[in-house]
Amino acid sequence: MLIEVTGKQFLLLPEFDLWGGFPVARPPDEASDRFLNGGVMKIATCLFLLLCCQSVLAQENFCDTGKPHAIDLWFEKEMDKTEGVTVNIRNVQSEAYSRWDKELNRVYGGLLDKFTEADKKRLREAQRAWLKFFGAETELLWAEALFGSGGTSAPVAVSDRAREMVRQRVCTLVRYQKLIED
Repeated sequence: MLIEVTGKQFLLLPEFDLWGGFPVARPPDEASDRFLNGGVMKIATCLFLLLCCQSVLAQENFCDTGKPHAIDLWFEKEMDKTEGVTVNIRNVQSEAYSRWDKELNRVYGGLLDKFTEADKKRLREAQRAWLKFFGAETELLWAEALFGSGGTSAPVAVSDRAREMVRQRVCTLVRYQKLIED
């Protein structure tokens, strides 16, 4: 909405919906630039990519197995039900993360069973190093999401990245299993 104050026109933006303040009047160019280049476009882009790219995930050939993973299929189905509501998205992401974590432990345990004692030690060391990296990486990502300017979509993006990191680790371990079996 354009308003005029002392002969100058200003664009009134409803920033209280997005930034927790009250409506702010700015010259039209400045207000438009902030609206288009600021948080609204970042949030919209993140949500678009997150919601629209999920169907590709389930159709993906998981880790050269020739088929999608059951967790990916479940994740896609549940994400379709979220209706773009952040809390619903976060709940689905949390459950998907838990499922991937259980799968990681299952695959890791199965791999340990196939290794000699010396190789078990190497695998444990590698897994501990990966866990340390994962912890440091997610700590860094969450710090930026919580205290940076990422807005409400940042926790969604960061949570999705953490889930994907665990998924990729499962894939790595599955590939190790294939090497042993071949």
